[in-house]
Amino acid sequence: MPVMVIGSGLGEVRKYNVFPPCAPKGVNHEDFYNKCCKPACYFVAKDYGHLDMLDDKTKGIGGMFINCMCESGKCREPMRRFVGGVVVAFLKGYLQGNFSFITALKDDETIARASKS
Repeated sequence: MPVMVIGSGLGEVRKYNVFPPCAPKGVNHEDFYNKCCKPACYFVAKDYGHLDMLDDKTKGIGGMFINCMCESGKCREPMRRFVGGVVVAFLKGYLQGNFSFITALKDDETIARASKS
């Protein structure tokens, strides 16, 4: 079964010293990808946090918790667009056999606004 792993560059960064990072090294996207069987693809939004796919303002106690725990990028909209784009590229590749979008994303970093690896 094909697998796509999307990680964040800021997931292993502590926001405050009293809390652990949201996605610490050793149990994060990189480790998950390394344990996946092929076919697998891996994208990292380097300048975004573990929870930057959520709403811009997460309300309530959950929002307070997220703001204290997880380092975030400047704006969440580019992260959401990045994730949407790589999901569409992945689905086109593995459901329709059109891998040109995945290849383009891997070959040209200017295509997606959030950087990838």
